Amino acid sequence: MIKDTNRRGSWRKYVTPTIIEIGIVIVILFIAAIVEWQMTHNLGI
Repeated sequence: MIKDTNRRGSWRKYVTPTIIEIGIVIVILFIAAIVEWQMTHNLGI
């Protein structure tokens, strides 16, 4: 039972960094999409 509670508590250490990394990836993809849209809008590529 002690090992089970340790395992349950250990995943919480990784939740916040994982959410932060997912947020960073989403922001990078969003910025890339804006840059690509501006390039196609301005240059007509």
